[in-house]
Amino acid sequence: MSHSIGGKVLTAVAVILIAIVGFVALRANAQVSREYKNLQAKREEVSQEIQAMNARLSELRENQTRFREDPEFVAHLARQEKYTCPGEIVFKFPVPADD
Repeated sequence: MSHSIGGKVLTAVAVILIAIVGFVALRANAQVSREYKNLQAKREEVSQEIQAMNARLSELRENQTRFREDPEFVAHLARQEKYTCPGEIVFKFPVPADD
C-alpha cells in the first residue's frame, strides 16, 4: 500500500511540475508574441519614414536638376527672395494700413 501512496505522490508532483513548466512556457510565449508585434509595428513605422524620406530625396534631386538646368526657375526663386539682376530698378510702394 505504501508503494501506491508513493506512486500517487510522485504522479501528483510530476503533474504539478508539468503545470508549472507549461505556465512558464505560455507566459514566455506571450511575452515573445507581444515583443514580436511591437517590432512589427516599429518596422512598419520605419518603413513609412523611409518612404517619406525617399520622396523628399526625389523632390530635392528634381530641384537640384532644375537649379542646374533652368535659369528661369532660379530667377523666379531669386525674385521671391527680393533679389534683382544687375541693372534692374526696384520700385517699392507703401502698403496701406488696414483700418
